Amino acid sequence: MKTVQDILTMFDTIAPLSLAAKWDSVGLQIGDPNAVISKVIVASEVTPALLDRLAQETGVLVLTHHPVFFKPIRQLHYGHDMGQIIRAFVSNGHHLISLHTNLDAAKGGVNDVLLSVYGLDREEGLAIDEGIGRWFSFDQAREFSLFTKAMPHQCLGARHDGPVSRLGGCAGSAHGLMTQVRDLNLDCLITGEIHYHDDVFAQFHQIRVIQLGHYESEVLVLPHLKTWIEEAGPGLEVQVFS
Repeated sequence: MKTVQDILTMFDTIAPLSLAAKWDSVGLQIGDPNAVISKVIVASEVTPALLDRLAQETGVLVLTHHPVFFKPIRQLHYGHDMGQIIRAFVSNGHHLISLHTNLDAAKGGVNDVLLSVYGLDREEGLAIDEGIGRWFSFDQAREFSLFTKAMPHQCLGARHDGPVSRLGGCAGSAHGLMTQVRDLNLDCLITGEIHYHDDVFAQFHQIRVIQLGHYESEVLVLPHLKTWIEEAGPGLEVQVFS
């Protein structure tokens, strides 16, 4: 038998909460840490479709990448998104754990899983900024086409097909990292998304951006979360919702 706290403790060894950014909200979001669980659903985030699924069950532990709480709640309106989420979880006795920037930064976490698609190992790179993303310097420049074949994408920033000598990778959003990318003299960045002005900035500084989509760059980690939970809690039913 496993409790919510057992799963939370297990993940604190894999993706320590201490790795989370100061602004982030990770760990137990809703529920009872002492509750015994038999089923876990792993998802990128809480969506209306997931709430529909949970309406048919009780006492499920949901593990998401994106948290639902960032700002204090001053009103609980059942017609609004946050009200719908809280009502659904509390009414049916569900529990919610979120692993966000701590899972991004963790060894074997979101960024590492994404970069492995491109044949890149975190041990060969360095953090772009305080644990966020990784960057790599190649002894021999690699063809740009090697990085455009792996996943569907949109090319932004500078437009040319020259070889890649210094490459960065950041799952999710790289908004807020573009100055660091420039200062590291990276000529290519693989990421989930950037903003419009990031695109213009990248053009000025000859940085090619391979934009995969925020969800698409992060969803790859979900099967790994499922495996970790199954190994830690034999007998638990674990499902991926994507």
